[in-house]
Amino acid sequence: MIRSATKIKMTVIFLLFMVAIGFAQDGETSDNSYDPFHHYSTAMKVLIGYGGLSMAAGAPMMFSDDPWMKRIGTQNLLWGAVDAGIGVYALVAQERNRDNVSRQEKIDSFRRTMVINGLLDVAYITTGILLTRFTDNVRLKATGVGFVIQGSFLLGFDWVNYGLTFR
Repeated sequence: MIRSATKIKMTVIFLLFMVAIGFAQDGETSDNSYDPFHHYSTAMKVLIGYGGLSMAAGAPMMFSDDPWMKRIGTQNLLWGAVDAGIGVYALVAQERNRDNVSRQEKIDSFRRTMVINGLLDVAYITTGILLTRFTDNVRLKATGVGFVIQGSFLLGFDWVNYGLTFR
């Protein structure tokens, strides 16, 4: 049961990567028509969607009698809420500040944010691995699995979006 739930989650993550790449490339070419504002907006919408998916997957898991599933469900719900909240905040902030930021400033800011986030993602994954490897507590091990799942999505999300800023 646990392994199949993890496989489903990883499949969904892969599909979201494909969707993110498709949306980020929508209407863009390798010349100067790259629009960092559109890319950023699309990326934040994908993050909101992933957050919603994580919350939807986590909520029923939290009602499981299995402490392992319950803890992974809690991780999905909490990380999903944070991801969705960040995405909504970022969209609102971009709309408020769009006229005050040049195209190049947006590209530079977006790249810098993705690099910092990517480094944080490595820390999340590392923390998760440490929790799964060096504790005997089932709840902490499950929390570690949740960190690895969420950190892995975010690492891919951040580095894909970083790469797309060079189009």
